[in-house]
Amino acid sequence: MPRYDLWEKLDFRKLQALEDSSLFKAHLMPDIKEGVVFPAIRGGKIDFYHVGRKLFSYTNQGFQSNIAFVVACQNRPKGEVVERDLGKLTLCTSFVAGYEQIRYNTTLYAEPESAQVSHIWNTHSYCRSDSGAIVVLDIELSLDAKDDGRPGSDRIDLVLFDTISKQLHFFEVKTFNNREIRETNGTVPVVEQIERYNRQVKVKQHELVAMYEQYVRIVNRLFNSELPLPLGVSNQVNLLICDYDGPQEIVLKNKILSRLPAEITCRKIGKAKGEVDPILWALKLPK
Repeated sequence: MPRYDLWEKLDFRKLQALEDSSLFKAHLMPDIKEGVVFPAIRGGKIDFYHVGRKLFSYTNQGFQSNIAFVVACQNRPKGEVVERDLGKLTLCTSFVAGYEQIRYNTTLYAEPESAQVSHIWNTHSYCRSDSGAIVVLDIELSLDAKDDGRPGSDRIDLVLFDTISKQLHFFEVKTFNNREIRETNGTVPVVEQIERYNRQVKVKQHELVAMYEQYVRIVNRLFNSELPLPLGVSNQVNLLICDYDGPQEIVLKNKILSRLPAEITCRKIGKAKGEVDPILWALKLPK
């Protein structure tokens, strides 16, 4: 599982190269400070997200982006073109020159859960000076599913860091319309998912703390932050349900939350944009 142990001290030369790059200085860093772009440290690389999509990655090879994002075309509201417009497609000549187009193109591929998560880190990214005591430290935390007897990997959507208690908290995010929060044949799929994550987190808690200690050291260096080092993790992965309106909240309360077992800690924030502060962050996180 370790994604951050590839960042040895000598690799900080790579951070310096990132800091000196025109793309980082002119575009990424300003957007990061505004909460428009979220940087996540990975093993040997840094991923930069916009509306939940990976805008760029930075590795020893420099910056990389998905080819779907670097194709420029006017009047492309859905990311689709008809055959007669193929001649109008052009590749961005550079990441710096095409930054605005590339960033716009990521919005065409936004997905429900990751877009809702992006609304949260827009305001509470660890890179913002006004995020408060609880910050979004990471997204899409990767856990090796083979440690739980299955191939592939699992991804926990949201990692919060309480800078007062120095504890890490994990959230699986689902929108109201996600079928996995609804009972099917006597079971609720998200319950098994969270129980699986809980087993993995419990086994890996010391490894996770060590990982995020290195993570924090890197971001403090790169973004001039003063985050404390984490001391522990919550063994309980929380369920966060979002993106619902008033009538849907009644359905959520009577037909969805009532089907969840008591040991599943569930938070709900409706439309994540604009409702995060009073509903999620104002509450004390579970210990």
